Amino acid sequence: MPNADAIKVLLAGRSGMYRLCQSILGNEPTAELLEQITSQSACQVFQLFTEGQETFTQATEALIEAANEWRTVGEPILAKISNNFTVLFVGPAMPEAPPWESYHLGAHHTLFEKITLEVRKAYVDQGFVPAAYPHIADDHIGIELDFLTRLAEKAEAAYEAGDVLIVMDTLKATEQFLHEHLGKWISRYADCINKSNQSYFYKEASVVLEAFLDIDRQALSELQSALVVD
Repeated sequence: MPNADAIKVLLAGRSGMYRLCQSILGNEPTAELLEQITSQSACQVFQLFTEGQETFTQATEALIEAANEWRTVGEPILAKISNNFTVLFVGPAMPEAPPWESYHLGAHHTLFEKITLEVRKAYVDQGFVPAAYPHIADDHIGIELDFLTRLAEKAEAAYEAGDVLIVMDTLKATEQFLHEHLGKWISRYADCINKSNQSYFYKEASVVLEAFLDIDRQALSELQSALVVD
């Protein structure tokens, strides 16, 4: 079982990974984001989860390589990534990789279905109100990742404060959300990106996220076992 220092590092690493994935998949790309991906702090976060994780390791290396291309080529690369973001996730036609859970899991590939309300309830139960509410559907991948980031940060802060009960509650909420929501549709979303002719950068990012979710499920189980309160 991990010791106290290892738990602290793991909780911080989870926060960093979710925050980075949210920045990549939930927002339009910027030069600052590409610099962040290649920064020492981001590489350190990636490194925390690479041991024995070949898919994650290869995907993070590919993502860093794509971001580094911007450093050598410059503006044309950022323009290419920005165009891909629009085609994949925005439109004006139907996005090639719709970023909404209800599209992928709903009965008719439409938005604001029952699933959206279930996602909203998960947020409310944890006191989370999306900043974009009500203009963007609650089950947008950027908002779901923002929620998971907030939960990870809450667990990290609670552990620092010595409140293990809050840590456990937050880890359980994360585990439940992955099981009932993001973990159920991430593969379909990633497949849509992979099938697009304009998947550069986002194909790598989606593989990183999908692989990390698998890693985090295991981390959540290990953390809860280590933090059992009598």
